[in-house]
Amino acid sequence: MSDENGTVLYVIQRRDTQDAWVDVEEVQAQPRSRRRSILQRYVDAAPVAGKYRVLDAESANEFPVELEEQPPRLKIG
Repeated sequence: MSDENGTVLYVIQRRDTQDAWVDVEEVQAQPRSRRRSILQRYVDAAPVAGKYRVLDAESANEFPVELEEQPPRLKIG
């Protein structure tokens, strides 16, 4: 999804000490930009060693999942 300027929102994540991915920055860039280029600009501005990944905003969306309680069913045999 691009905005009116033709840019796309990317989410940069870093792996924390508990091995979970944490969002650290949201970046606007041209569509189909190289992930390495986006990450290089972020790390140059705030250098912290670690494992990173760059996702487009749609890939980084969270989807809540809920379990509904099922009504009891009669099972014979």
